[in-house]
Amino acid sequence: MAHPSEKYRNWDGEYVISGMVKGIDGMPIYEPFANTTPSRHMTFIFNLFVCFQIFNLICARKIHDELNVFAGLCENMLFIWVWIIIVVG
Repeated sequence: MAHPSEKYRNWDGEYVISGMVKGIDGMPIYEPFANTTPSRHMTFIFNLFVCFQIFNLICARKIHDELNVFAGLCENMLFIWVWIIIVVG
């Protein structure tokens, strides 16, 4: 299937294509390359690892076999600010 845009029609596979389904002009961007590049799947994997790191940040506070990782979560203001910067940033 030939892409209507010259830029994508002659794509050599060197760069990752945007995972957006349609561009600003309404033309399909990712659909012609759905079977060629796994860029959308890699975005999901990246976001999954970010979520794992945020959860690890909370769990790493307890080091002496304590079960409740959320106990005392709001007592340390520095921890709260770091957590907010990581989640929002």
